[in-house]
Amino acid sequence: MPQTITRALITGASSGIGAAYARRLARDGVALVLVARRGDRLEALARELDVEVEVLVADLESEAGLTVVEARLAAEPAIDMLLNNAGFGIYGSFAVFNPDDAVEIIKLNVVAPTRLASAAVKAMLPRGRGAIVNVASGLAYMRLATTAVYSGTKSYIAAFTRALQTDVGGRGLQVQLLVPGVIRTEFGIRSKSDYDAMPQHLIMDVDAFVDAAVAGLKMGEAVCIPSLPDVADYQAFEEAERKLSLSVSLATPAARYGV
Repeated sequence: MPQTITRALITGASSGIGAAYARRLARDGVALVLVARRGDRLEALARELDVEVEVLVADLESEAGLTVVEARLAAEPAIDMLLNNAGFGIYGSFAVFNPDDAVEIIKLNVVAPTRLASAAVKAMLPRGRGAIVNVASGLAYMRLATTAVYSGTKSYIAAFTRALQTDVGGRGLQVQLLVPGVIRTEFGIRSKSDYDAMPQHLIMDVDAFVDAAVAGLKMGEAVCIPSLPDVADYQAFEEAERKLSLSVSLATPAARYGV
C-alpha cells in the first residue's frame, strides 16, 4: 500500500534523477538524507531545499561507503523511504569491453542497491512500514549490442525488485520498480550518450519524469514506467512471463528435441 514518507534517503543525489527527486520530495516537506561521492554538489543542493537535510558523502563502489550508508539506514531518526538511484553505464561491444569497467558497473548497479535494500528492509520490517524504490532502466527490456553489462545489471534490478515485492510487500513495505527510458541528465554524459543525435520525442525531461515517478508511488504502482501510455501493455508482458514460467521446469524435455 502507498506509504506516507517523512524522511527519505536518496543515493546518487548529486545530479540527475536523484537531485530532481530530492527537490520534488522537499516540496512535499520530506526530510532528506542525500548520498553521493561529490560532497560539494550535495552541499549546494542542500542549501536550495527548505527542509531538514543530512549530507552523507559516500562512494557506493567501496566497502567503506556502503557501510556508512547501511549504518544510517539502521539509525535514528528513522528512514522510511530508500531511493536506490545511484548507478552508471559504459556502452560498447563486449568483445572489446574492459572487464574492470564491468566490475565497477556491477558493484554500483547491483551490489550497492542489494546491500542497501537489505539494510532498509531490516530497519523497516520491525516498524511495519516503509518504501523502497529501485531504479532500473528501459534497457532491462531491450537487447542492444552495446549494452550487455549495463542491461544485465538493470535486468537484475527488475527481477530482484519484483521478487522483493512478493517477499516483503505483504508485511507493510511498499517496494516499487521505477523504469526510466532516456532522461536528459548528466548520466548520459558519463555514458557518452549523444542526446542531440537521438529522436527528441524519445527523451524525457528529468523533472517531468520525477513528477510522474512520485505520482506513481503515491498511486501504489508496483512498477512505474512514466512513459508507458497503457499499463495493459506491461500487464500483458507479465502474463506472458507467467505463462512461460509454467513450462521452465517439467519432468521431460519438449518433443522437438527428440529425447
